[in-house]
Amino acid sequence: MRVNRQMICLVLSLACLCSLVSGRTAAQALSSSNLNITSSLSNSELVSDLFVGKGTVGPYILSWKNIEDGSETVTIDGQVLSSKKDYNINYSSGSLTLQSSLPKDKVARVSYKRIIGKSQANSGTSLPINMRLFDRGSGSLDVIGLYSSGDSKNKESGMSVYGLSGGMKLGEGSDISTKFIVDQQSSESGKDAGLSDRSAMQLSAATAFGGLSFKGSFSRAGEQFTSAKEYGFQSAKELTDLSAVFGKQTDVVYASFSYKEQEDLGGNVKGAAQTSGEQKVVLNLENAPKMTISRSTTEKEQSSGTKTGTTIESLQLDKSFGKKTTATAMMQTSEVDNGQTSEETKTTSFGINTTAVDNLQVQSSLTQKDSDKNGEETGFNFSAKAVLGRRLNMDASYLNCDSDAAGTESKTTIGMLVDPFDWLKFQSKLTWKDSDKTGGETGLDLGLKATPGKRLSLNAGYSSTDTDEKGQVSKTDVKVSSKPLDSLDLTAGVSRCDTDNDGQTTTDVSIAARPSDQMKIEGAYSGKQADQGSDEQQRSVKLEAKPTDYMKIAAGLGEKEVDVQLKTSKEAGVELTPSDKLKITSSIKECTDGQQVTTVKDYSGSVKPVDYLEVSGAYKDREDSTAEIADSKSMKLALGASESFKITGQYSYNPEDKKGNIQRLSSSTLGLEMKIGILSITGGYAEKDDYIAGSTQIEREFGLRLPLFGNGKLYTGYKLSEAAAAADLSTETYSVGYTHDLGSRFNLALSGELTRSTQESLSLDEECKATAKLGMKF
Repeated sequence: MRVNRQMICLVLSLACLCSLVSGRTAAQALSSSNLNITSSLSNSELVSDLFVGKGTVGPYILSWKNIEDGSETVTIDGQVLSSKKDYNINYSSGSLTLQSSLPKDKVARVSYKRIIGKSQANSGTSLPINMRLFDRGSGSLDVIGLYSSGDSKNKESGMSVYGLSGGMKLGEGSDISTKFIVDQQSSESGKDAGLSDRSAMQLSAATAFGGLSFKGSFSRAGEQFTSAKEYGFQSAKELTDLSAVFGKQTDVVYASFSYKEQEDLGGNVKGAAQTSGEQKVVLNLENAPKMTISRSTTEKEQSSGTKTGTTIESLQLDKSFGKKTTATAMMQTSEVDNGQTSEETKTTSFGINTTAVDNLQVQSSLTQKDSDKNGEETGFNFSAKAVLGRRLNMDASYLNCDSDAAGTESKTTIGMLVDPFDWLKFQSKLTWKDSDKTGGETGLDLGLKATPGKRLSLNAGYSSTDTDEKGQVSKTDVKVSSKPLDSLDLTAGVSRCDTDNDGQTTTDVSIAARPSDQMKIEGAYSGKQADQGSDEQQRSVKLEAKPTDYMKIAAGLGEKEVDVQLKTSKEAGVELTPSDKLKITSSIKECTDGQQVTTVKDYSGSVKPVDYLEVSGAYKDREDSTAEIADSKSMKLALGASESFKITGQYSYNPEDKKGNIQRLSSSTLGLEMKIGILSITGGYAEKDDYIAGSTQIEREFGLRLPLFGNGKLYTGYKLSEAAAAADLSTETYSVGYTHDLGSRFNLALSGELTRSTQESLSLDEECKATAKLGMKF
């Protein structure tokens, strides 16, 4: 029976439209389009998959793997294809590869039998959609989309996106194209993301008349849009790109203009922006050097509000002498502004590049710089590269620099690269340095790399450096890597370092085995032996296993021996996730150092019984055989049925800092976020008790935010900080402000702040601040 492609397009279009109206996901819409059909047999089921062409031979992933051999029937537009001749199918992996590309306007149907109890659902089966709804020569409209089922163990890894793309020609040399796509997945936090966060759009236009051409584009991909890579978007970014060109680079006059703007829409860098622009004019006058005048600017704004900028203006002359020699002269001025200070550097350079002699390239340049920060600097650079046969290359260079900041410095290098066989390479380099600041230096580097087989590689090296400042230092290292099995990696290496006063030998061995997809074992050994110092050895074994989908197990043993002192560590842990609303982890670690034994037991868990309530807690039980050591406790609570009301609370006792040090204090915090109509209310309470020092610090704050006049916001706040110690100290802060966005380019900010400090009922200080800012974005 011939497949009716128009009927499939109509069904898919109606499914997409229904899902837009009813709120169903695209995955549901696609499943209702009969793209996968099953019929039950005795111990097997007949399955039919449909694939919309994507202009390639595949592979196209079937819905099932480990299917019945020879049970398939493959048709394209009703024509039955022949196995081996027209296609190849992998029954174990469930993938189909055609002998010729399947065009985007064709549909392939694959019918096969899956064996009940043996066949498994394929991970990541996907269906691309590209259907033309309208085509009138000067304009077209397509339905585009992508459905992926995801991993059977992780349904959230799939994707379901769909949208529209279109284009239109506006006369000769002018066209407009657009694209809008919606992602049906929710955000990672479990909350439904807004349309702007889970969608992407693109608008581009181009026109040309006479010798002038113009291009412009705008694209935006929301933070929760998961298919940015598949559709050529940059994830969580808003981009504007404008450019104009007059003439060709070989014409007498050539000019170009470009402007780019980028803003980050998500992550830790949300709000960061970068703009850049370049203007260039090129003059190709007859019997005269080529002249290029350019100016480029770059401005970056961090999410914190810090701004930096760079401006470069240059004039460059290029002159060719025959086909193999080119001379270049350039004058350049650059200015760098880091937000607080600016630095200007003027550079003048002249260079020659020639290949007048076959297999020999020579470059030389003379440069002079004048910087506000570093003063004057003059440099000369010469380099030559020679190809001496198919397997031998040599290079040499000489650099001389004279600056106000560092004095005179020169460097000469000679290098060689030879590969006598395809699997063997040898390289060497000699270096001589002479500096007013550090004195003289000579160096030798030798390297050898051999890959006699796909599963074996050898790297060896030797280096020696002799300096007036540090004397002679030499290093020798050998490393062998082997992969005897796909599930086994072996690495072994030995290195030796010698100085005028001492020497040290280091040995490293590691092994990594993966007996199955659910288990990984790693072992490592490292030894360091100094000729006149300590002997250090480290040994470790780690095991990671995932016996079930909801359980992870990890264990490890480690030893560190320095001379006769031995330190050992043992650790084990388990993580349970019986559901997406419950997570429990537990671990124990024991460290032994001579007579001292330290044991840390760590218990943590989180539960989310309902969507508006989440509770988590952690407890660390520490034991030390020689001293008393504190335990740690923490508890967190988040309560909120919607964005209009949310309460958060946290309590911690003896928390650890980022370096793992125990802080002997207790802290409690409580936060409130509430929205009544257009009014936003925030409140907070924090108490920190440093029970060792006998001091307590309490903070209370309250804030209001009210939108006014369209894009304006009025806010006010109050904060009270109290420190109870030998002498009570309190600080009150009153703030009020107004912000207003004038379109997308301008913003106005007015703010005022009053701070009062008192100690034991005596007024210490009172400070008032008022600011007004007008911002412009271009």
